[in-house]
This record gives sequence, C-alpha cells and structure tokens, in this order.
Amino acid sequence: MLRVISGAVILVVGAGILVFGALTHNPGLDIAGGLASFLGVVMTSRAYVPALVRGAGSVLPGGIASRLAATNAARYPVRTSTSAPALLIGVLLVATVLTGQHVARVNLLDQLDRERPVDIAVAMTAGPLSEQQSTEPRALPDVLGVQTSGELPYGVSATVDAAQRLDVQEATKLEESVAKILHVGTDELGGALLEKAGYVNLLEILLAVTVVG
Repeated sequence: MLRVISGAVILVVGAGILVFGALTHNPGLDIAGGLASFLGVVMTSRAYVPALVRGAGSVLPGGIASRLAATNAARYPVRTSTSAPALLIGVLLVATVLTGQHVARVNLLDQLDRERPVDIAVAMTAGPLSEQQSTEPRALPDVLGVQTSGELPYGVSATVDAAQRLDVQEATKLEESVAKILHVGTDELGGALLEKAGYVNLLEILLAVTVVG
C-alpha cells in the first residue's frame, strides 16, 4: 500500500513538473517530469493493472482465450501487476526510438534543405519549357512547387520542390514523372532529391535494426 501511495505522489508531482516545463518551454523540466511520471505509473500499476486487464478481457472479443486471460488476471493480481512494468518499459523504449528517429530525420532533412535547397533541377539543355510543362508538375502528389523564373541556379531553367519524406523508390518515381512531363531524360535532371531520399532510407534501416535488435 505504501508503494502505491508513494507512486501516486510521485505521479502527481511529475505530472505537475511536466506541465510546468511544457508551459515554460524548459526541456530539462520536461525530462525530469516525464521520468517522474513514468516512475509513478510503474509504482501504482499494482492498483489498477489487474482490474484493467480483467475489464479489457471481458469487453474485447476473443472467446475462451480472452476469458481465461481475464480470469487469470483476477486470480493472480500480483503476477499481473509485476509484468506490467516490463510492458510499460518496452513501450517507452519503442516510443523513444521512434521519436528519436523522427527528430533525426526532420533535423537532417532541414539541414540538407538549407544547404541544397533544389530538389530537382531542369538543365537549360532541355530547352525552354512550355506553359503546360511548367504547370503540370505542380499536379504531381509529391511536388510542393515549381519555379521557372526569378533567381535560379546557373544553367538551370526550372526547379522543383518536393516533399521531404520521400524514400529512394518514391524519389526515383517522381523524377521519372517530371522527366516524362518535360520530355527529357532523367539524366538531364539534377538536384539533391535522391541524396535526401537516401538518408530517409538509411534512417529507416537504422530504425528497423534498432527495434528488431
């Protein structure tokens, strides 16, 4: 009982720190509040996990298997509550890895966008573009914009801005679609789209290795 009460106090304090850290935009408080809240959830799990599992087993469909699981949860509440922290820690680790991968991808692609802003560049050797050729790429699902005038890189007649999330397969398909609209070969297209897509694939591979490993 003392463990549950202590966990409830830690949970309330941690939640308060977490909210205050979010309001004041303080990452240190956010981390401390999150850790304290998680510790409080783990310490109080014995009070609510058996009832939660029993209720879920009686409500969710599953036939005999779900009824047996619900009965065992009610019959052995200590064992049920003991396994809960392991499940919570597993969920936390997976969520942390997914969050880290997302943040890394966003930061990396933002940096690449600043250093190499042109995703697809149409060389002047492709000739002048007609009005239709200038507008059709904008209709492609992964194209954010097309620039045919103003400040363009030397030797380039048009640039295409693409979505950040594309992998190599999607980026290659987009380049082929743009080349088909402009009646040019993909070798006449430049830009950093495939390089950025390569980083997207690399991060996906690293994520898969981390989660599976």
